[in-house]
Amino acid sequence: MFVGWGGCALGAARYGARSIGRMATDLVFPPVCLACDRELPPQTPEEGLCCECLAGFCYPRGTICPKCAACLPPNGDRRIRCAYCRERRYKFAGSFALGTYAGVLRQVVLRTKKSAHESLATAMGKYLGRRLLDVWGNRPVDAVVPVPMHWMRRLTRGVPASELIAEGVARQAGWPLFSDLVRSVRATRKQGTLMPGERFRNVAGAFQLSPRYDIAGARVVLIDDVMTTGATLDCIARILIRQGVGSVHAAVLARGVGSRS
Repeated sequence: MFVGWGGCALGAARYGARSIGRMATDLVFPPVCLACDRELPPQTPEEGLCCECLAGFCYPRGTICPKCAACLPPNGDRRIRCAYCRERRYKFAGSFALGTYAGVLRQVVLRTKKSAHESLATAMGKYLGRRLLDVWGNRPVDAVVPVPMHWMRRLTRGVPASELIAEGVARQAGWPLFSDLVRSVRATRKQGTLMPGERFRNVAGAFQLSPRYDIAGARVVLIDDVMTTGATLDCIARILIRQGVGSVHAAVLARGVGSRS
């Protein structure tokens, strides 16, 4: 009995020491928002993002396509496939984005691509995971899978943002993370430098699945930072479906608003 109480007292003492140490550190080095570097107020979400930045992660007014997460006109009918979905027969069952690739969210996404801001990418993943739980509820998920980066590009850029975002999503939502399920086996041109119509050809044959896992019937969530044409996500979804995956949904930080042509 005394051992137990002594252990609790010791644990409380250690916890108190850690709390005092953290308070002292915060006084000398006040915590700042990972996205904009503004000093954070005391009541801040655990992701380390300020309320002003979180408020900027949103869509403009209108209906959101549940298939490809595109922003539709205000009077759009969710039962009618949007122009993106009519032009592309996406293999993923649906997708979710925090908002459009513009304004604050665009600046944050660009920042996550830099090696100095890996903590921001993970924090954005945790926030994305929280939003997915809000929107999807208790939808079962068997695997969180990031869009992979080719090893040659990884040498120059370090850990890809998609992998860090996926790590944050998995940690927040409590879903299994499989970072090595999909591999990039061919270096591709940067999608952002290509016309939308060229992006599907650019990624064709660029990905393979690891043979280590039995994925038959699995419910997969693909993670990337931005979706514009959806070419990369669609390419990987097709590979997963061919190998017997039960369903594939996509989740990204931002939905691109560029031309569809």
